[in-house]
Amino acid sequence: MRFWIVFVASIVLLISPLKALEIQNVTTQGGFQYWLVEDPMVPVVSVQILFEGGSRFESEDKLGASDLAANLLTQGAGEMDREALQQAFYDLALRTEFGANIDHGSARFRTLRKNLDRSFDLFTLVLTQPRFEEEDIERVKTQHIAALKKQQESAGYVAYQTWAELSFGDHPYGRPSDGTPETIAAVTREDLLDIVNKIYSRDKIYIAVVGDVSAEEMSPLIDKYLSRLPQDVFLNLVEEIQLAPATPLEVVEKDVPQSTLFFGHQGIRRDHPDFFKAAVLNYVLGGGAGNPTRLYDEVREKRGLAYSVGTSLVTKDQIGLIIGTASTQNARVNETVKVIQEQWKQLAEKGPTEAEVEAAKKYMIGSYALQFRSTEAIAGVLAAIQYNDLGLDYLDKRVEEIEAIRYEDVRAFARSFLKPDDVRFVIVGQPENMDY
Repeated sequence: MRFWIVFVASIVLLISPLKALEIQNVTTQGGFQYWLVEDPMVPVVSVQILFEGGSRFESEDKLGASDLAANLLTQGAGEMDREALQQAFYDLALRTEFGANIDHGSARFRTLRKNLDRSFDLFTLVLTQPRFEEEDIERVKTQHIAALKKQQESAGYVAYQTWAELSFGDHPYGRPSDGTPETIAAVTREDLLDIVNKIYSRDKIYIAVVGDVSAEEMSPLIDKYLSRLPQDVFLNLVEEIQLAPATPLEVVEKDVPQSTLFFGHQGIRRDHPDFFKAAVLNYVLGGGAGNPTRLYDEVREKRGLAYSVGTSLVTKDQIGLIIGTASTQNARVNETVKVIQEQWKQLAEKGPTEAEVEAAKKYMIGSYALQFRSTEAIAGVLAAIQYNDLGLDYLDKRVEEIEAIRYEDVRAFARSFLKPDDVRFVIVGQPENMDY
């Protein structure tokens, strides 16, 4: 029965137009602000919370503590051990998820309407009274370390991490966010409690609620339960940072049959007024999500250099990036790099065609609705809109801004945004006959 409730909810939300979403901006008596979308179609409620300030709180010798803590939160809380807590989740049809990246922490839950009060109670109990039993800590540590060791054998991971360290230097963005086997082993129970109190604080919090609940019902629950979160005021300056100057090429030797490439340079942050122009250029260059792009055509289709190649925009609190990845035979790395550089340069100098701009705009408008496939997904999008300070009218404004983009404007913007001489390449493998 629960499966069909979720399935029907997903179908209804997917076919509903975005403009039908009525977003209420609600402030509770206790001072919490949240966005609410009432959806009485099915008796399900999803809550998404973002907390400003993530794993940047970790000390360098305890990297990965926030990720470890997120995995341990559901292993016991208050008077309930792991087994009792999991049984309580099951009885309430409660699904929870916790996480933390470098910039923010996240916590969300979904439950049946009839269980909302008890589910919210249990959800905040997990955040405020985690047990962090030594036995559970050691077990999850062992799993985490094993996963890290496997990850460190991945050419893709090595390429990205090397690129980040070279590009960001001593900044937290250059550190391995999942930690290392050594730093995870050093994390103590006290470290876990400390990082949870710092990340999951109610000072800078963004809340979205979607489902079969009204503001009159939800506001008292938010006041009642989120007031339990610690109040830990901290200074969280968001300033633009600069990448270190790019070296032409960095090779990490690894005995693998093909090389993995990671490349990119500084972009713009999400709040930049030209963000959608950058999104159009990224789509044309390599971010077409399965559609033909410049890099796809030139690297794969015409020359057969790689099975997949693509680019994407990455936006962090303190910087924006345009990055890309590809894999190719060791003997063809040199050619692949040259083709990527040439396409980057051509797009920067000549800009996209009018047809490419229109195709990108059409995709960006049409594909966005696919993110609204469930109450959980909608809550996640709304929390992110709040976090990025995009405004309550963003869903309507987004379409208008994209539609207003002109071919001439994108072409002019390309010259300042795409910087072929600044692209840093990191190659992991055994590339042959390189002339760099």
